[in-house]
Formats: sequence, C-alpha cells, structure tokens
Amino acid sequence: MTTARTHRRNVGRGSHRPVPAAPKPESYVPVSAEAFYGSMSAPSFGIEDFDYDPAEHTTDEVKEFVSANRKSVDAILELELEGKARSGLLTWLDNFDTESEN
Repeated sequence: MTTARTHRRNVGRGSHRPVPAAPKPESYVPVSAEAFYGSMSAPSFGIEDFDYDPAEHTTDEVKEFVSANRKSVDAILELELEGKARSGLLTWLDNFDTESEN
C-alpha cells in the first residue's frame, strides 16, 4: 500500500538515474531454486494452516496477537483482507516491522 507520503518520498528525487547492471562473468551459470536448495523444503506458513481468525477478535486483540507472534503478520493480513478488512488494522499490519522488538 503506497501512501501519499511514501509516494512523495520515492518519486521526484531529482536527477537520480538508475545504474546499469554489471555484465555477468563468463563463468556465470543460472541455477534454479530447486537445484540450489536441493531437497530442503522451506517451512510453509500459509493461511490454510492457520487457526486464528482476526474477524472474531477486536483490533487491539489482533495487534496483541501479532506482536506476540511476529511471523504470523502476513497470514493475519491476508485473513483480514478476506474478512472484515478494517482499514486501521490493515494499515497497522501493512506497516508492522517483524524485525523490531517495539
């Protein structure tokens, strides 16, 4: 979600021009994700495995849950979009920083 403030920050910064990518070395061989990761399977955390329904809770309860379960923010955001789609909660979830402790 892009707000007007974010848009102004990202657009119209003067004469910044993109830097062309460096050419790939002759020894470059593209590798697929399957070949790179091999038999490792990434842990999936999709909404189909999720049993918390934000529509059954108040905004404050959802915020408290997400703060305690930081990895669930994407699933909660998707469920909220499909459910009640409360604008204040959607904005908070969209701007939630999973890396910070505050």
